Amino acid sequence: MKKALAAGFAALASLLLLAVHHSARLAEPAPASVSRAAPRPADTAPRTNDRREAPPAIALGDPELERQVAIVIESMDRTGRPPAGVAQGGRRSGRRGVFENAEGRLPVQPGGYYTETDVWPRAEGGRGARRLIFGRGREVYYTADHYRTFMRIR
Repeated sequence: MKKALAAGFAALASLLLLAVHHSARLAEPAPASVSRAAPRPADTAPRTNDRREAPPAIALGDPELERQVAIVIESMDRTGRPPAGVAQGGRRSGRRGVFENAEGRLPVQPGGYYTETDVWPRAEGGRGARRLIFGRGREVYYTADHYRTFMRIR
């Protein structure tokens, strides 16, 4: 119980810090390469079959996070694996790297359609809550809160 409570407080603190950081950054002019447009809902993002498309402009409110997400996406596109040190998750009882969409928060697809990775390399204290979910149709979703909410970034 104490572990769960501590994890809950840690997640809440992370979200609050992200919100404060994001609100402070909204007052700054955006670099030309970063869109400040509101993220699209998961079911209205553009779809493309071009495997050589330019990397998406990722607007997450934190340039360091945006760079790391781009690195992980590029590695997954190029090799099918996250970069060294970044875990490829999955349920403990399931196949490594497979995201089962058990909560049904992403579009329903056949089993094995989605794979998942962490965003950051594993650090002392655990893997954190941020994940990237990759669909076979080349869609990419980001979650900052361990699958409670998603933002489609490609």
